[in-house]
Amino acid sequence: MLDSYYKVKQFVIKHPRIILAVFLFIYIVLFIFLSLKKYYGFSYNANDLSIFNQVFFNSVNGRLFVSSINLELFIRAHFTPITI
Repeated sequence: MLDSYYKVKQFVIKHPRIILAVFLFIYIVLFIFLSLKKYYGFSYNANDLSIFNQVFFNSVNGRLFVSSINLELFIRAHFTPITI
């Protein structure tokens, strides 16, 4: 039991970059999977995402909260302070 513990400990000490790369890969794959699961689980469609995308684009370019999809100011229709 202790022999395997020391072998693992020595591996960790000798190869920290490999261990970091493995955990980083697992982290990336896990969160890609969870993001896609959320995306498909809530049945997002292109219309929902395009409204937010257009509002952000227009706000960055000087037309705050303008959306041509809803034909009114986005902040008036959906109060989301995080958009600011």
